[in-house]
Amino acid sequence: MKVLRVKMSDDTEWDIPAKFIAEARTKYYSVGRGKTYKDGKLVWQESSFKPGSKEWEEEFKQSMQDDELIDWAGNNMNWSDVKDVAVRVPKKDSPNRYEDGWTNAEMRIVSVKEPAQSDKLVAALKQSLREAK
Repeated sequence: MKVLRVKMSDDTEWDIPAKFIAEARTKYYSVGRGKTYKDGKLVWQESSFKPGSKEWEEEFKQSMQDDELIDWAGNNMNWSDVKDVAVRVPKKDSPNRYEDGWTNAEMRIVSVKEPAQSDKLVAALKQSLREAK
């Protein structure tokens, strides 16, 4: 299945079915205004075509092109339009990800504002001290 993979600012990646984006684009262009020339003059005309028609299939095929999918999704859709069909891509974790990453991890001391979180941290510290004895 063809998908648009999007990397968000929090480094999560999401797959959006290309068909979903292409259908949105095709629907938009199925009801609209087109321009044509009549007697050498540019005129606007109403155009409309329905799903299953030759025109729909041609527009859908165009909408499935990679550049059209990226352009349409980026310029004409919002996260709220795709969130219900978006699938989060699982990270490829190695079995020793935390062991390997610990020595190179960014570490800093912070003040925790939420009392519940502070209580959990204190309880975990007390438990680890008891186990160490």
